[in-house]
Amino acid sequence: MRDDETMNAPTPGRPTVSVAVEPGTHAPSGQTAVVRVHVRNLADGPRDLTISAIGLDGEWHAQPVRVPAVVADATVSVELGIGVARGAVPGSYAYALAVQAQVPGGPGGPVTLLDATVTVDAPSTVVLSVEPAEATAVFSRRVTVVLSNSGEHPAAVLLDSATTRDLRIDLEGQVVTVPAHATVRLPVRLSVARPRLIGHRSRTSYSVVAHGEQAPARSHGVLTSRPMFPASALRAVAMLAVVALWIAGIAVGLPWLSQRTNQQTTAAPASGQVAPSATPTATGGTGGAASGGTGGTGGTGGTGGTGGTGAAQAGVRIGGIITAADPAGFHISVVPASQLIGSSAASGSTTTGATAVNASLTSGSTGGGGFGKISASSLVLQPTGAVDAARDTSSLNDGTWAVAGMSAQSNYLITVSKPGFQTQRFEMTGAAAAAAPLKIAMIAGAGRMSGQITGPDGPLGGVSVTITDGTNVVTTSSATEGTVGAWSVDGLSTPSTYLVTAAGAGFGAQSRLVTLTAGGSAVVDLALAHGVASLAGTVTGPDALGGSAASVGSRSRRPTAPPPGRRRP
Repeated sequence: MRDDETMNAPTPGRPTVSVAVEPGTHAPSGQTAVVRVHVRNLADGPRDLTISAIGLDGEWHAQPVRVPAVVADATVSVELGIGVARGAVPGSYAYALAVQAQVPGGPGGPVTLLDATVTVDAPSTVVLSVEPAEATAVFSRRVTVVLSNSGEHPAAVLLDSATTRDLRIDLEGQVVTVPAHATVRLPVRLSVARPRLIGHRSRTSYSVVAHGEQAPARSHGVLTSRPMFPASALRAVAMLAVVALWIAGIAVGLPWLSQRTNQQTTAAPASGQVAPSATPTATGGTGGAASGGTGGTGGTGGTGGTGGTGAAQAGVRIGGIITAADPAGFHISVVPASQLIGSSAASGSTTTGATAVNASLTSGSTGGGGFGKISASSLVLQPTGAVDAARDTSSLNDGTWAVAGMSAQSNYLITVSKPGFQTQRFEMTGAAAAAAPLKIAMIAGAGRMSGQITGPDGPLGGVSVTITDGTNVVTTSSATEGTVGAWSVDGLSTPSTYLVTAAGAGFGAQSRLVTLTAGGSAVVDLALAHGVASLAGTVTGPDALGGSAASVGSRSRRPTAPPPGRRRP
């Protein structure tokens, strides 16, 4: 009986249900095939319906679906998932679809059986890739989808894409036919949904899937959207504005100072006369909020004031919220940019800056008008504060995190990481980070590693395998049953370089550096040798026993001892 045929209950009298199965159920090995079933209640009252698949091997998994209280003459449509066993050979597999109808709260009712088949797809001969896998754009960027068919027959595939709402892909529902032993290149445009004028860069991942008669082919890519004006350009504009203000101030102030100086020179008494000296009193400056001020300079006979003492600046608070399937436990590292570029200042040391300048413009001191150079001794340099230190914290159960006491003027590198997720990094000033909470959407890592651990006698099980990129550390062990020595890890952050280390009891450790491209995978096989150890001891006896032989297993060594009459130092 075909999948699309209808079968009624094999019971005397009026049938209780009518069942129909949509044809074309298929999936590759290791995936879930979805069976769409339509059941109509032909009884004269409500019935509880239970739909299940029977007759499959034990490695196949099918969860029964229960629909309670289906009224008379009503039709329900359900989807039954059948988990195809890993390694299943491509082909069609027959099974029986069982539908049981029973009165609510009553005993089990009659069962309707319907023959059905599920098809295991063959491995795809179509290889899908995106070039370039990583792209950068302000508004949009054109990439190329490459389809290569290694089979003997043409392959017709349906292209589809998946991404977040921050990115649009012009690729929905396109059907492409790839000739045998040929490659087709299809241009596709990636568009940024919300272009930004200023701000920081944002990375968005996407995937392209090719569906056909065989197993789906999939490729991943990343688009980095950058603002029209980066933060460095804004800082340059701000610096130019400050310089322009200084130039304007000098252009306006110099003529005014020169005029005042000339007026004072003209009002000075004639040669040979001594003008009465004024005795002004200078008032000390008041300390600022960040550091103590410097007293003013008194006139002839006057005394400068004393600066006040400023209070230390409290700093700003940087925080945000992480959205993910499990937002708790993400590691957040906030590192000052000065530490990343090799600054020699250690945590807690101080940096210096000019906080006050005491200069006295005198007239007639050299016998002429105007003013000359300012002495270096009049520039008073005082420490401004401690250099920022790196901070580390973790997100709470709701994804929130925060660190306080950060400098508003310093640049920071904020790194968010957790095993199984893509590591994200942001560079910004303390003021920009404190202006609004950072909203960070974490996605699962797309990288994968696998391999085989072997020893002198063959595969080794129970060997510890450690994978780290300097930020996250993932630990697993090789299998002790089934495929002994095999190991695999999914959800690695890409692109990145990892150090893979295998170590087992009685064996020396082996390590290898592995580079994963965006969404890439790698096979890392490591061979362990027996560990090398050393033994040491002292031979004692009535006489000096220099030259005695010691043996360990099949190896012997003649220890070194001092000659008679001499003691070992």
